[in-house]
Amino acid sequence: MAYTDHVGDIVRVTSAVICVDGQVQETTFHYQCVTAAFGSSLNEIITAVDAIHTTHTKPLLHNTARYYGSRLSVIKGVEKWASLATILNQAGTSGSPSMPTQVRPLISYFTQFRGPGARGRMYFFTPCIDYTTTAGLPTAALLPILDTIALAYRATMGTVSGGVWSPVIANRTKPPVITYNTTPITGHFSNVKFATQRKSGAYGKPNVAPW
Repeated sequence: MAYTDHVGDIVRVTSAVICVDGQVQETTFHYQCVTAAFGSSLNEIITAVDAIHTTHTKPLLHNTARYYGSRLSVIKGVEKWASLATILNQAGTSGSPSMPTQVRPLISYFTQFRGPGARGRMYFFTPCIDYTTTAGLPTAALLPILDTIALAYRATMGTVSGGVWSPVIANRTKPPVITYNTTPITGHFSNVKFATQRKSGAYGKPNVAPW
């Protein structure tokens, strides 16, 4: 059965970069259908997310790192769950060395509500050293790029088929009844310090291509 949009459906989009040392880094974002138009919006959503990275992420990456692609899954849907993936495998365009792969820029997303369930964070991909200061902070050039990326993610997805998808924070409930609670994203900020993510580091066996 082909997938058809339904109001309330939630999709998760995971994008991946294969770093200079072979480690795989991922970012994840969620959208919820607010208007359905009797068609499928999945290909248009994943294409739009890929475009964010081919336009804005590749210039941040060393030319031996690769923007791998995206995977989209319907995590809550009226019909049979669907998933699809892209494998673009496009090299970064910077000749400057990469920062250590455990170093990740951090974008924080928030909603009109308070509390950890109404906030989200995106560990973005490790950039090259051009985007760090001598004090080890994101440069004044990197922060506007992160803002542009965050705004592109936050944009409501309006598709050719007429479907409309809103960016949301999605929280999974605990068993025995597993479902998702969502809150629309209303804003973001790009952190003025780098974060670290242990699983992105160079220790241990390199990750394999994610899909």
